Amino acid sequence: MDMRYIKKEKNHLTMLPERHLCKRREEAGVFPNNYPDYDEWVPHFAAEEKPLAKDILVCSYCGGIKPSSALQLLNNDWVLEPTDKGYKRYMDPPGGHWRAMMRSGGLLVYFPPENSPMVKMYTQHLTEEDRNEFNAALEANVQRREERGDKNDVSTGLPWK
Repeated sequence: MDMRYIKKEKNHLTMLPERHLCKRREEAGVFPNNYPDYDEWVPHFAAEEKPLAKDILVCSYCGGIKPSSALQLLNNDWVLEPTDKGYKRYMDPPGGHWRAMMRSGGLLVYFPPENSPMVKMYTQHLTEEDRNEFNAALEANVQRREERGDKNDVSTGLPWK
C-alpha cells in the first residue's frame, strides 16, 4: 500500500516519504513509545557515496531494504547471501560477495564487497504477497544464473515462507 502523503506549504505541495510501521520495533521492545508513531522508506545512507545505492530505499528504523527495492535488485541479478539468522539476508551486486571476518570475542562481522552498499533484507518487511512475488523473482534469478553457468548458490535458506 502506498502511504505517501502530501504536505501543503503556502502555495506548493511537497511529496513526503512513504510511511509504515517497522515490525522489527516489537522485537526490540521499543514499540510504540520510544519512537514516532511511524517509520519511513528513505534513501539508502550510502546513496551519495556509492552509485549502486542511489535507487535503494530502506527503513528509517532498522535500515532494512524496502521490498519493492529488493525485488528490483533481484531482477537485476543481485545475489542473496545467507546469514546466521533465518529472517535476514544480505544482498550483493552481481559478482560481489560479502566477506565474513572473525573479531575478538568470537563476533562474526560481515563486510560488503568494495564500492557496494550494505544492503540488508528482513522478512519482517514482507507481506504474504511480497513473499510470493519475491520467491518467484528469486526462482527466476537462480534459473538465469544456472543457465549462464554461474557457480553462486543464491538459494541457500530460501524461499522464505
